[in-house]
Amino acid sequence: MDSLYRVDENIREKYFQELIISDTTSFKMVDQRILDHWVDESGYSFPSGHSFNAYLLATILAFSIYQDKRGNLRLLAFTPMLWAFLVALSRVAVGAHTALDVSVGAGMGLLFAFTLLRIKATRRLLIPKENEDRSPQIQED
Repeated sequence: MDSLYRVDENIREKYFQELIISDTTSFKMVDQRILDHWVDESGYSFPSGHSFNAYLLATILAFSIYQDKRGNLRLLAFTPMLWAFLVALSRVAVGAHTALDVSVGAGMGLLFAFTLLRIKATRRLLIPKENEDRSPQIQED
C-alpha cells in the first residue's frame, strides 16, 4: 500500500476504481457518490492533516508540561514535539505526502496552537492551579 502513493495519480485512481468494482460485497451498501469521492481523493492532500493535528496537540502538551513546576517534568516538554516530528516524517516516509505538505501542515498546527495559547482562558485550563498560587504576586501601590 505504501508504494501505491509513489505512482502517478491516474494509476492510483484506476486502481481504486477497479478495487471498488471488483469487490461487490464490501462496497455493496455504500452510496455511489461516496465511492466516487473516494476515487477522486486518491491523490495527495495539501496540507497534511496528520501533521497539523500532531503539531497542534504536541505544542499544547509541551506548553502544559513546561508550565508544570511541581517537579522536573520540564525536561520532558520536548517529548510531544519529537512525537509530532516523527508523525510528520512518517507521512513522507510512507509516500502519503510530500515534505511541503507536512511542513505546511506542521506550520499551521504550530500557528493555531500559539494562537490558542494566547487566549487567557486556554492558558488557565492548561496551567495547574498550584503553579498560579506559587507565582510571584505583583503588588500595586
